Amino acid sequence: MDQVKFSKVKCKPVKIKIKEGTTPYSVTTARRVPIPLQSKVKKELDRMKELDIIEEVTEPTDWVSPMVPVPKAKGEVRICVDLRKLNQAIQREKYIIPTFDDIIHELRGSTIFSKLDAQSGFWQIPLDPETSKLTTFITPYGRFFMKRLPFGISSAPEIFMRVVSDIIEGINGVICYFDDILCHPKTKEDHEKLLTLVHRRLEEAGLQLNKEKCVYRKRNRKHVMFCPNHNHPEDEPVSNTVLDEQLLEFSAVPEPQFEASENLQNEAGPPTSPGPTRPSPSSSAIRGAQDKTPLPYVTRSGRAVNKPPRFCE
Repeated sequence: MDQVKFSKVKCKPVKIKIKEGTTPYSVTTARRVPIPLQSKVKKELDRMKELDIIEEVTEPTDWVSPMVPVPKAKGEVRICVDLRKLNQAIQREKYIIPTFDDIIHELRGSTIFSKLDAQSGFWQIPLDPETSKLTTFITPYGRFFMKRLPFGISSAPEIFMRVVSDIIEGINGVICYFDDILCHPKTKEDHEKLLTLVHRRLEEAGLQLNKEKCVYRKRNRKHVMFCPNHNHPEDEPVSNTVLDEQLLEFSAVPEPQFEASENLQNEAGPPTSPGPTRPSPSSSAIRGAQDKTPLPYVTRSGRAVNKPPRFCE
């Protein structure tokens, strides 16, 4: 397994507050680990200690949660912690997260996009020492607590998003949505300047990016989250001519008309795609009686067939 060195974001350590009157939850016995996973779990715990993500603890702690190892696709294992009891006692920050409609509205007129992805972003956020003790978990190999923001905390997404939003504050043409940072200026020249500025700001803050998941200079929706689709078969390098010719569908709508359609959408709610149309029994019976054609069978997916399916779809 490749060692990925996690940096620590230069921010105030996160302090999680517990609701008053909460009774701490503590388990004294570790959950059993399947024999085929035992060596992998031990190896992953050692790796997390080396990366300064967790620390072994021997002193008594009020909160102790069970560990849950989850097998990964490539034969590795992910260390998870069942923090449901702790989540019930946490006072949420209630940080305002933009909706999908808010993001689409801000992307109006943008034609070139880049998405920056944080490398296990939560693990780059330091925890306050007292908060770390709240995350103590028990394993067959001892007790540990998290030194970085754990994935299982219910308020972790909004905490991380708040930290990243503070880092890129004041930069126009940038949207932060959880661990994704979307750059969407209007022109190619502005795009390059914006990328340089954002990269510098993230580097100064100590936020490490996952280079394999970052995508740059795209204009197709399938490549970059929240980007309107230009219906390009491939994403070749973007030129100024293409940028002038290929406009977003809603950016070509005149401003008054766009506002009217936007208001209508807000009143009617988000559009929904119609489901598959199935022939009604009455229409099928009338048609069969008129032209003596065999009545079709309609499968659960809405596909009409002349013979009944042998198995359910």
